[in-house]
Amino acid sequence: MKKTLRRAMTLVLALIMVASVHTVVYAYSDTYTFSNAKRISLNKSYTVDIPANTEKTYYKIVLSKKTKVKLNADYTHGFVYMYDPDLNVIVDDDEAEKKGDLYYLKKTMTLDKGTYYISFDSHSGYNENILHFKLTDMTKPDVPTISKVVKKNGVLSGKTIKSATVYAKIGNATYSGKANAKGAFSIKTTKLKAGTAIKIWAKSESGVKGAVLNYVVQ
Repeated sequence: MKKTLRRAMTLVLALIMVASVHTVVYAYSDTYTFSNAKRISLNKSYTVDIPANTEKTYYKIVLSKKTKVKLNADYTHGFVYMYDPDLNVIVDDDEAEKKGDLYYLKKTMTLDKGTYYISFDSHSGYNENILHFKLTDMTKPDVPTISKVVKKNGVLSGKTIKSATVYAKIGNATYSGKANAKGAFSIKTTKLKAGTAIKIWAKSESGVKGAVLNYVVQ
């Protein structure tokens, strides 16, 4: 009952802050407003450790395109919320599940291009408030494209999403290569000949497998 009341009060506070985001000033940290939120990246783990009896700390993620993401968070005390670009709550602390001494918050969402925010609200009465969280890109990679085949050397080159691992299966053997920051990749296989059938697919940094390309060497 007490936690429910505290959550209700916190949500009211969040709504007040949304209405006056340009005038709210916190002494503890410059990350205590939406406008001063600390920028984070996809596929990286973060730890937040703030003193008790402080206000919220904010983080932001900027998505350059429509992206499927998974939020994983665990924390000792406090409240976690996620907001869309219009500062509407899209992940509520009430969705968290308590197991032992920790609260766990997990949610998968497809988000449009824009800036999103995560807030961590300290819990009064406790000396330690620690949050671990990660936003994982769950978007499926597009089917790789093949731009060049060197048959005598057994080399496949092409394009996919950046930093993905690309696989090529020939018969029972599977070969792989890592795409660079621009998505270009090269895979070394055995010697190739016209008519060789190859199954090619990509896996993102977070391990999401894309659709398979059935390629035949010309």
